[in-house]
Amino acid sequence: MPIFRPFDNNVKVDQQLKQLLAVRPLVILGVGSELRSDDSWAHFLIRKLKSYCPADVYPIWCSTMPENFIKPACSFAPKAVLIVDSADMGLRPGNIRFMNDLQGVEDPPQTHRMPLDVMAGMIKDRSGAHVSYFFMQPKNIEFSSEMSDEVSRSAEKIAEFFKKTLWKKNT
Repeated sequence: MPIFRPFDNNVKVDQQLKQLLAVRPLVILGVGSELRSDDSWAHFLIRKLKSYCPADVYPIWCSTMPENFIKPACSFAPKAVLIVDSADMGLRPGNIRFMNDLQGVEDPPQTHRMPLDVMAGMIKDRSGAHVSYFFMQPKNIEFSSEMSDEVSRSAEKIAEFFKKTLWKKNT
């Protein structure tokens, strides 16, 4: 099992994600509303992950109340937790940002009862796990059951990347 190392800001996102996805046990928390167009991309990803994750990776759909899943996430004694959500970061729709913390983020996602950074702190305190964030820029978060084309294409590529990466042999 690889030893987790903090991320280097000079390393590409795919390399950082590969490093994180190799850490086990790993919990992936999907946050958002499946009723709000592009905010549902995390729900799409968690559904895909549940169909092909290795036994030591735990995808959990948290919907809009991720604070309710702190205890279940910690029950797996994770070494790492990845929080997946939508965030308006001023990027083009479908673009992603991978982060170790929310420092330097002008407008972190605050659409949940408990801010994600507070929730992450509680997970770190209870489990000792490293918590990272994986955000996608939405185009539309109005009530709709359809993701925009840009976010849908990006979500498909991300799901495929996770599938390939999660099943690679850990060295």
